[in-house]
Amino acid sequence: MNEDRLCLVIEDFLIDQSISRVEDINKRESVFLFLEKPSKKFFGFNIEIGGSLQQVLQWGLIQSQDVWCLLNLFQTRKFLPVVNLKTRKIYIILTEDVNDTDILKAYFHSCIYALMICQIKNLRCEALTKMQWSGSSYVNHNKVQEIATRLNDDELVVPGELVLALDQIALQEYNSFTKVLNESDWIVKSNMLPVKQWRGTWR
Repeated sequence: MNEDRLCLVIEDFLIDQSISRVEDINKRESVFLFLEKPSKKFFGFNIEIGGSLQQVLQWGLIQSQDVWCLLNLFQTRKFLPVVNLKTRKIYIILTEDVNDTDILKAYFHSCIYALMICQIKNLRCEALTKMQWSGSSYVNHNKVQEIATRLNDDELVVPGELVLALDQIALQEYNSFTKVLNESDWIVKSNMLPVKQWRGTWR
């Protein structure tokens, strides 16, 4: 499963808790795979898998007071999505022992992060528009409202407490997503997602 197909599969699930068949997704897949990042189109943020932990720290994308709580999250999940609100990009930091299942989970989590931040900050993204049109209750999740009150309009870094809240919502959605995915005709033991070679060791 490549990135474009995965975005379509995730979008399907978030709209109505179902996943289209392989042949239907293939028909909807973009023919311009290298011209447009599907995560930006569907969820409002570019997603880079295998980002550099050192770089995101140097760029100040993790606040000093949040280092230890995010360290615990990173060690538990084997990945850590780090959001750059200014450039609308999410860097997924991976541990050295990460596998394909972890990467799929990390990508799904990042899509949820992106979607909810777009909801909070009133940013446009295709999936959110479709979900609102379909009357999905997901965008009205009570946690979204709680998060919105904590994020200032001019804030460029997502505070650690919001990351933890986003993680819990993403985890709940991912558990439902994998159940539906495993009942579908998709084979997800391996994927074709673009993964950079950076791996984080944060002690």
